[in-house]
Amino acid sequence: MVQIDQLAREFDTAILIVRHLRKARTDHAMHQGIGSISISARVRSGLILGLHPDDPKRLRAVAHAKANYSELGPAIVFELEKTGPRSHPKLRWHPSDEFLTAEMLLAPPEQERGLPPREREIATAWLEDILRKGPVKKAVLDALAEKAGIRPSTFRRAGDALRVMISKDGKESVWSLG
Repeated sequence: MVQIDQLAREFDTAILIVRHLRKARTDHAMHQGIGSISISARVRSGLILGLHPDDPKRLRAVAHAKANYSELGPAIVFELEKTGPRSHPKLRWHPSDEFLTAEMLLAPPEQERGLPPREREIATAWLEDILRKGPVKKAVLDALAEKAGIRPSTFRRAGDALRVMISKDGKESVWSLG
């Protein structure tokens, strides 16, 4: 990043960096990007492109996540209009939204908010019941979860939901309730 910064300064130019976002949620929109945090730290302006929470099937928006030299600007709202089966969509602009934030663009859709899916509820209750008895090695938990028919991704999310404490016993991970 230092070399890219030096190039931009030497040639008095702006450099556009496009990053993909990770699926896991973070506390701040600028930390959602894949790759080093130094990218977010180094840039002077960061934008997030996402589905508009009011109409995610139709509208898109671009919102400031970071602006070092100015106030955060209003979110730019647009839609992609289909123009035919084999042609590129046309941009149709909508009024800017000064209240829409980058964090709102990254929030899960309304239908995914609220209670977690049933499978995760079961896995979370199962894991909590086991860990209430005391710390357990992760390898043992993995085997028990597999035997109980709990998928690894669901098991991991159950651990996240319980905010399990992870420690080491030699080279092995040990999970416990915090």
